[in-house]
Amino acid sequence: MKRMRILHSTEYLYRQPVKFGPHRALMRPREGHDLHIAGARVSIKPRASVRWLRDTYDNSIAIVTFHEQADRLSISSEVDVELHYEDPVEWPIAPFAQSFPFQYPPEEHIDLITYRLPSYPYDGSILMNWLRKLYEPGQVIETFDLLGKLNTHIFQSLKYAHRERPNVLASCRIGPFANYQRARSCGARQANFNEALFVVHPAASRRKAVSQKPGT
Repeated sequence: MKRMRILHSTEYLYRQPVKFGPHRALMRPREGHDLHIAGARVSIKPRASVRWLRDTYDNSIAIVTFHEQADRLSISSEVDVELHYEDPVEWPIAPFAQSFPFQYPPEEHIDLITYRLPSYPYDGSILMNWLRKLYEPGQVIETFDLLGKLNTHIFQSLKYAHRERPNVLASCRIGPFANYQRARSCGARQANFNEALFVVHPAASRRKAVSQKPGT
């Protein structure tokens, strides 16, 4: 068993006190046979109450209701998790999916269709041109090799940039999201894309970087 602590801190500053509407926050990893949450703590300013619920994917969602106005919003989360991987290096793939392309069993098609649809269908041609650098139609390749090439190419292609414009996707999310969409374009099933995410007031003037301990 391996134990680790995940720290996440988000802070927004405003030019004047503002009234906050309800916020939805995803701060807890999803528990299962290989992951157990040993403890969790949340600190929120200004004063607020937190109600927990689960979404359709069984993720824990915090509904935050604020009780006062403020010119600063601060949400900090600390989660202690226990990992019970039998082998943290080996991730077995089902025999039918060890080589790409592959077909999922017919009985799974209805459940998987949502995960295989692109989020931005009008950009499909651009995405497919990008994928041709990694995979040509008719080619047979080991699935692990294809995913490895995909990760490497994203790392080499995308660059981080500091931006202050409102309502722009944060750079820290573009890499995982790109991986998610490109795997979908290959027809691969994707688990629910989840991260420590806070839905906050769009008038924020500045956001501090998220800090996590190594290995989280």
